[in-house]
Amino acid sequence: MPPPFVFPSPDNMSINDPHLFVHRTKVIGLFNQAKGMQRVRMSSEIETWFDQTARSMSWVDVRFSSDGCTLTCSLIHEREARSQQNTGNVVSLEQQARRFGK
Repeated sequence: MPPPFVFPSPDNMSINDPHLFVHRTKVIGLFNQAKGMQRVRMSSEIETWFDQTARSMSWVDVRFSSDGCTLTCSLIHEREARSQQNTGNVVSLEQQARRFGK
């Protein structure tokens, strides 16, 4: 039995490279694993499921091509935003963007 597919996490991305390409075989594998199906070709149902799942995991952009899907995460890193939430410091996105020189 092949190892289970793991949905990519935006937490593992770099601010310098916020994009991740997911090959269509992995997209289909993730769908089959989650739904208990045995699909072999991309379909609008698979694309819709993958898009919704990715956005629920905080990916901000999901773009499909014939070879797979490109995911994009937020340039303001989620880990830093979470740590600021936990400490009670409230920082606006504009203020944080200025801090990074954007």
